[in-house]
Amino acid sequence: MRRSLRPPPKLHRRICRMMSILRDWERDLLGPPPSTPVFTDTKKILSAVVSAPEYSPMDDYGWIHGAQFSINVLLPEMMKIDLSKLGPDFQAPVLFFEGRHDPYCPPSLIWEYSQAIKAPHKEFIWFDNAGHFPFFEEQQKFADELFQKVLPLANYHPSGD
Repeated sequence: MRRSLRPPPKLHRRICRMMSILRDWERDLLGPPPSTPVFTDTKKILSAVVSAPEYSPMDDYGWIHGAQFSINVLLPEMMKIDLSKLGPDFQAPVLFFEGRHDPYCPPSLIWEYSQAIKAPHKEFIWFDNAGHFPFFEEQQKFADELFQKVLPLANYHPSGD
């Protein structure tokens, strides 16, 4: 018997509709105040992806379907995870890249969680002009932070090797 990773079509449409309603409420209730820039602009993100010369039409298709896959399959699984059950001790470096205006992952909760954990290297990088997508909304700073903070940890070994 072949199993599909996708929900049946009727359920798939229902989940997409529910997610759309949820995103609308999140945007309206949790979004940045009108005086701040609008973040998480889906049309702007899609436009940038589709118009990027580095990506072929197949890349665009894959990106869009990858996002749909994440929403339909990975998101429900992620919602079942209770990070507090992992415990506060990590044996690997932990870095948080957080937009100050993120309407989906409230920055205060992410900060609070980051302060509760222990790791051999722990760092919190704020993106003051970003929402949920700092890699898109502050591209240069994101690239700089990866280069300066993450790259040096690429060969990290807990034993010091």
